[in-house]
Amino acid sequence: MSQIINRKKSPSEEPLCNDTEKAYSILLLGQTELAKNNLEKGLTLFSEASLIKPEDPKLHFEQGLSLFDFGTEEGKEKTLLTANKKIKLATALFPEYFEAWHLWGLSLSFLGRSEEHTSELQSPDH
Repeated sequence: MSQIINRKKSPSEEPLCNDTEKAYSILLLGQTELAKNNLEKGLTLFSEASLIKPEDPKLHFEQGLSLFDFGTEEGKEKTLLTANKKIKLATALFPEYFEAWHLWGLSLSFLGRSEEHTSELQSPDH
């Protein structure tokens, strides 16, 4: 008599339930590539995740945060500019996203543009 063994499927065998899970899985892969100092592969994965969920402000914020962390080292201003664009997009998609506004201000400060773009960070009430 043969015995059926129930085994748990590995994450790679499990189908992703939806686009959000797929996009965030790809985001995580991109963040891993940045941690390995592989900017080109990380950016490719971030672009792939953004194509799946282009209107997700948290996805863009997380990408921007990862690029900000990577780009604050000396000589990586181009990466910081890319981070700045991602963060700005997160604020455009969700204007009440406090963390994104805060990080955008930090990224502008690192870029030496804090005074140049102050008007962009102020609310219309001021």
